[in-house]
Amino acid sequence: MHPQLKAYIDVFEQSRRDAHRVAEGLTESQFNWKSSPRTWSVGECLEHLNIIAESYVPLMEAALQNAEPSRSDLFRYGWLSRRFINAVRPGGRRVKTSADLNPSSTEAPSSDLEKTGCLSTFDNWTARFVDIARKSDGLDIARLKITSPFLRLLRLPVGAFLEALGLHALRHVQQAEQVVRSGGFPRPSNPQETGA
Repeated sequence: MHPQLKAYIDVFEQSRRDAHRVAEGLTESQFNWKSSPRTWSVGECLEHLNIIAESYVPLMEAALQNAEPSRSDLFRYGWLSRRFINAVRPGGRRVKTSADLNPSSTEAPSSDLEKTGCLSTFDNWTARFVDIARKSDGLDIARLKITSPFLRLLRLPVGAFLEALGLHALRHVQQAEQVVRSGGFPRPSNPQETGA
């Protein structure tokens, strides 16, 4: 497998493992806890990623049907692609999310998301991203372009979106971890009290 594609897969799989590590031991209440109405809960971080995947994955899967074989040993992306990738990676500067990408309970005192379903949906989308990366092996995904379903002026290579969306998933899973580590996060009064 092409080493860049392997690296993309590794990032997606890391985001899935880390999401489970963060969320699985939480009660439903902890999963939906927010430090303020303007911040996101653990659940909302994952719901945001599910919303994005629901729009990007079908576009990327359809685009692969028209991909040509790759003639290069390295996927090279232009300055706009690199800028987009750097903007959404962990540690990138904070960017305001457009309303259509926000979790449904944004600005509510807490979210109302079902943990098992949210995680299962996240797992399914992650598996499809990984499948896209596997099916891209041998294809020229540096030249094959799609338009962002959210930013109509943003038309980038499928490979650039694949790299960006994996890093973006990692960024929001890290955000979810910060929620759990925050000072006001509710701890169970009984050590046996954990999520199902």
